[in-house]
Amino acid sequence: MSHPDIPVVPVGGFLGGHPSPFVGVDVCAEAGLRVRPGARTVMFTDEVWHFAGVEGLPVQMRESTTRLDFTSIIDPRWRLVAKEYLLARLAPATSRSRSCRTPTECR
Repeated sequence: MSHPDIPVVPVGGFLGGHPSPFVGVDVCAEAGLRVRPGARTVMFTDEVWHFAGVEGLPVQMRESTTRLDFTSIIDPRWRLVAKEYLLARLAPATSRSRSCRTPTECR
């Protein structure tokens, strides 16, 4: 169900039709996280990022701490911003996250 004041935006895009540079990206691979064989990886377009299949997580870690749920962000533009920001924080050294940044200088 959509809110009447919030436009419906296609997955991976925002108003104006410009797609995110991260559409189709495997979040775990981009961040350098190894996924256990047979476990599901996290894709950028997933509305819930569930990292339970990542190797090396502590056994006592609760499932709720391995999941990022973006569905509570109602506005799809802000949902996209949140996903892009978190991916850039998880994988700051990747070429895709660097290409999205505009260098600024103080003068």
